[in-house]
Amino acid sequence: MLPGMTREPTYPGGMNALLAQMENRRDAYGYAPGEGLPEAEVTLAPLAGRIVGDPAQDPTEAPPFRSSYHRKRFALRDEFEGQTELCFLNGLLIAHLRKRSWPGQAPGLFLRLWATYGGHLLVRLDPRWLVSSATTFGDHGETPAQRSVGLALSALFGTMKLYESERLYSGRRADEPFGLDTKADGPLPLKMDAAALRPGGLDVEMLGRLWREAERDPVIAPLAHHLLEMLVADRRTVLARLGAMRQSKERGAAPMEPEGLA
Repeated sequence: MLPGMTREPTYPGGMNALLAQMENRRDAYGYAPGEGLPEAEVTLAPLAGRIVGDPAQDPTEAPPFRSSYHRKRFALRDEFEGQTELCFLNGLLIAHLRKRSWPGQAPGLFLRLWATYGGHLLVRLDPRWLVSSATTFGDHGETPAQRSVGLALSALFGTMKLYESERLYSGRRADEPFGLDTKADGPLPLKMDAAALRPGGLDVEMLGRLWREAERDPVIAPLAHHLLEMLVADRRTVLARLGAMRQSKERGAAPMEPEGLA
């Protein structure tokens, strides 16, 4: 057993219990008669110009709910009100493809949507839905690059959400770097070495390799590059904070506010 590890796992019951908990959330949607996803060859062009209205004002969408599919569809149409029907369809397909089983046309329709209307989605979806789309490529991508990049982006942004959520309890703002004189003693978990504060380190290698991997596939490349560009431009991430600390160390001064990734 490595130093710092205890006999009690972080998740009671270990990985088996964790997997069971995950599977409990993956039951497939049920449908009432006449409900279901569009067919695989549905014409997408009209959906690009059609705007989602308030589902509560639409008798065909409003409660009472006939099925779990109807409930989810209503929630998504409420979230995407004012957006295009293509954005809603993307969300609806993602919701299905996260389940244990899904209608047979769902993966192909998701991939066709991004292959033909990826640019439309990139400028309209918020970052949360862009990350969810990347995660779906990781699970259902057509090519090795789509799957590898999707899984890598999912892990990257999921880990970022965890550590940035923990940071909130430090009392520090997202754009406030740590001081160079407050470093704690002791090893990192799993005997890892601490990342060095130097240009071209772990962060540059990680982001650069992911960018290059995405270049292998023309469908996922625009999505992956867009997300990575958003990430390195945001002044409220660990990348920007490390960049500020790196610059301060080189100047021999106290860290200033982040100026982005060095």
